[in-house]
Amino acid sequence: MYSAEREHAPNLPEPAPQSTPAMKRSDALADSCGKLQAKIDAGRLRAENEKAEAACIEPGSVSTITASRMAKLAARAPVAMPDYCYDLATGNGAWYYTRKDACAISVWTLKVLDVRTGRQTGQLEYLQADLI
Repeated sequence: MYSAEREHAPNLPEPAPQSTPAMKRSDALADSCGKLQAKIDAGRLRAENEKAEAACIEPGSVSTITASRMAKLAARAPVAMPDYCYDLATGNGAWYYTRKDACAISVWTLKVLDVRTGRQTGQLEYLQADLI
């Protein structure tokens, strides 16, 4: 019954990808590095078990989105994402969607801080690709 219905179903053209209305990134992550720094400055964090560093994450700079980085992301993605994801992504976490799927690419910065001094001792920027 279902296969017969599919045979007679019209072929509809694929719509152009659309973006959801502007959304803020998670407030929980918006200022995690600022909150960590405040705890360090207030003396509320101590080195434990010889571990004197703590990490935080915050939205990264969207200026890090380049064609070469997108190509590298596409090559490493465990699941193939539609081309429009890479073509439209700005790195701000905005979702783009069609009838069949939705995707977003975000830029994040992971910072490592010394809890004794408050100085930044490391940093990593990365791209996060989401597909549903």
